[in-house]
Amino acid sequence: MVIIVSTLASISAPQYFKLLEKFRNSEAVFVMGEIKRAEERYYLKKGIYTDNFADLDIEIKNENTQVPCEGTKACELKYYLIKIKLKDKGKAYLILAKRKEKPALHRRYSPGYIFYYDSKTNSFGCNDANCVRDFL
Repeated sequence: MVIIVSTLASISAPQYFKLLEKFRNSEAVFVMGEIKRAEERYYLKKGIYTDNFADLDIEIKNENTQVPCEGTKACELKYYLIKIKLKDKGKAYLILAKRKEKPALHRRYSPGYIFYYDSKTNSFGCNDANCVRDFL
């Protein structure tokens, strides 16, 4: 009986942690999608992209202060730090979502892995092989 329970636990535990991290990842994907759409609207108006949250027509609140994110500093969400970086002199941008250390990551993923969106290639990516395998 003990062998059966331990076998089932060893099979289901990795799937549980993968599912939990996928849930946490949805926060970054949602916010990145909102930023992406706001960047495109900003580009239509100004002919260039921005790395300043205050320039966008959306409001993303800092998790700790509940104050809207503004400026070019990283915006702190519950599980991620979000930052916008310009490329090609404002003709393209990256949205970077760095996973915070807490809540703790399963050892399957690199500490502080970065999930990103690249406007130049219109694609999402991750700098961790398991992140790529599990989320993309």
